[in-house]
Amino acid sequence: FGDSLPLLKCAGLPSSTQAFAYLSAEETVIFGNGHFVTEDTCTDGPFLWNEPTQGLILGAYFWGYILTQMLGGWLAEKHSAKWVFWTSVIVNAVLTLITPWAANVHFGLVIAVRFVEGLGAGISLPAMHVLLSKWAPPTEKGRISSFTYAGMSLGTVISLPFSGVLAGKLGWAWVFYIQGIMSLVWCVLWIFLVFDSPLTHKFINPVEKQFLIDSMNLKAVPADGVKKQKVPVPWLDVLKSMPFWAIAVAHTCGNWGWYMFLVELPTYMKQILRFDIAENASLSALPYLAMWVFSIILSSIMDKLRKDGIIDQTAARKICTGISSLLPAICLVAVSFSGCNRPAAVALMTVGVMFVSGMYCGHLTNHVDIAPNYAGKGQFVTFFKGNLS
Repeated sequence: FGDSLPLLKCAGLPSSTQAFAYLSAEETVIFGNGHFVTEDTCTDGPFLWNEPTQGLILGAYFWGYILTQMLGGWLAEKHSAKWVFWTSVIVNAVLTLITPWAANVHFGLVIAVRFVEGLGAGISLPAMHVLLSKWAPPTEKGRISSFTYAGMSLGTVISLPFSGVLAGKLGWAWVFYIQGIMSLVWCVLWIFLVFDSPLTHKFINPVEKQFLIDSMNLKAVPADGVKKQKVPVPWLDVLKSMPFWAIAVAHTCGNWGWYMFLVELPTYMKQILRFDIAENASLSALPYLAMWVFSIILSSIMDKLRKDGIIDQTAARKICTGISSLLPAICLVAVSFSGCNRPAAVALMTVGVMFVSGMYCGHLTNHVDIAPNYAGKGQFVTFFKGNLS
């Protein structure tokens, strides 16, 4: 599961700028609704949705996404981050399975499905923040957070080419069926393999458990690891905190660039560079592979420098946030000057997306640094602002 924008990009459901495939002056057909398409359009998807409709379908996910993040953080902190995250995935898995049916009924039903998917997805990252606050010791926080969040990139690396092959061989609907089923399998494994904290883990090595308890001061947590004494959030202090607002601004700017890559990269590959669906799927996945690898390397270097006393935690977060913001921006500007030079454009987009991964051990991890007891709620506020971008 996760953000299904890449899935929609590579499957038969058209994206916000991709519904009508390649336009050709020699093969143009004018439909009654005034849209120009070619005879080859049906190879890219059976639905002749105009661009405003496509924009509604893609945007509906984010409408739902920004509404439930506060709820996700509150539920994860008060009850169980494990089950909050599981709920997020199961909702998206089921709705992914019914998306082909919804698309064949009416585009309005697809908008509703996407909206509810966003509602479900909105509680996932606040829950993951709470889990990390229980499992990531201070000396390894950057590396563990990056490795965890980089899973989103790795999922994109796998799903994009996989979706292209499925759409080409079996039809676009099977992209949703197979990935939905795989998500359901994941949900079963999550139930048995994941625990809210080291205190509730049934199979953890005793030495490792004691290390985590000592390094993260978990001794005060009740034995069930879930129910905690209610501590009010000092919202006034939060809103007056300059470090908090620095994270919020970084998150907003970072999200704008990240979604620019995420939403428009497959469209750029197809409409401007003219790659076909199989090439598009594979090449669109390449930047995310680089992103996954670089995130692990960068976080390991930052943790090493911190352990050796060369830099402190604040410097590490600032360096990573700078990498994730400034370097992708330079690459995006450079792409605009590359024209239709395929190698240059692909290289710049790959490097740009790769540097975005600095956010995993930058501003995304910073919530846990400054307020581990309120990581879920703090993450909600900055994610809410970020997703408005």
